[in-house]
Amino acid sequence: SKVIGLALNSAEHAAELDIQAPPDPALFFKPLSALIGHRAPVIYPSGVLGPHDHKRSRMGSLLLSLARGRFPALIRAGFDWVDARDVAELCVTAAERAPLGARYVASGEHRTFTELAAAVTAAGGARPPRVVVPLSWARLATPFIERYARITGTSPLLTREAVWLLEQSRPLSHARAEQELGYRPRPIPTTVADTVAWFREVGWLRPISLPKWGPA
Repeated sequence: SKVIGLALNSAEHAAELDIQAPPDPALFFKPLSALIGHRAPVIYPSGVLGPHDHKRSRMGSLLLSLARGRFPALIRAGFDWVDARDVAELCVTAAERAPLGARYVASGEHRTFTELAAAVTAAGGARPPRVVVPLSWARLATPFIERYARITGTSPLLTREAVWLLEQSRPLSHARAEQELGYRPRPIPTTVADTVAWFREVGWLRPISLPKWGPA
């Protein structure tokens, strides 16, 4: 069983988040394990990254494609990213210490895709794509990307909903979680490095070839 919801399907919700409502409501699915008790603390994570992504989330697939050098171009845009391990730790801390009904933003750092790709390269991944396209070009390309994914039975790395989120993106504050619960998210380059190392550990990425030293 799953819970089916509509994301940002009301003007009131969009106004609460200080963003524009999308032209069409976005459907999303949540497992029953996502349900919480009455007035339990609520955590709002930003874009989640990190190792141990066994099911290959959309962002995990994007990082893996960058590490393999199979990503054709970058988008001139950014997003607030956070380590999955920091979000999980905040959830546990909130369950133990937060007051009833408290809400916390679990954000990390706002980084552009160019910065994200550079972090992948620094962690031993492939060189980043040379082509960087404006967000407007990505919006025009998404229908073709989604259609190709449907034909090939794969998951698209870019969707119309994702482009809309990037258009609304801005730095997020986790000040309340930091002040009340001691929340300290790690730097995103550290998250990327750990994720690339985990890709190698599970065999999704070739190990780094080191030079062989010996007598001349």
